[in-house]
Order: sequence, then structure tokens, then C-alpha cells
Amino acid sequence: SIYYRTYLESVLKAIHFDNVNVMGAFAWSFADNWEFGDYSQQFGLQTVNRTTQERHYKKSFFDIIGYYNERSGNVC
Repeated sequence: SIYYRTYLESVLKAIHFDNVNVMGAFAWSFADNWEFGDYSQQFGLQTVNRTTQERHYKKSFFDIIGYYNERSGNVC
């Protein structure tokens, strides 16, 4: 959550202070993925149960939605 908030704040600074024409921003990984040779590092916005394939949003997902809503008038 802190990572994404810092990342999005940096994007806003680039837009407003450096006049960078930003077209969008992406999360590093939407769902946990096969990184570093296994699934033990769960840093996606969604966690995946490897047995049932059920997916659940993590707190960081809702933090990003909240961040956008705070700054855009609840468009998400």
C-alpha cells in the first residue's frame, strides 16, 4: 500500500511540477505471479489460491481505488 501511494504521488508530481504528459499508471503485478521461481512472493493486487484458483483482492487494491477516488471525484 505504501509502495503504490508513493508511486502515484510521484506520478502526480511529474505531471504537475515537471509537466510530464502521463497517459496512465500501472501496478507492478495485478495478481500474484511466478516471480523468482515460485509463488511465495505475493505482491500482486490480488491473491490467488493455487488449489481452487479463487482470487481475492488485497488491501493494496482498495487503497489504489481510494487514492483515485480521493483525487478524481469518485470515478472508480
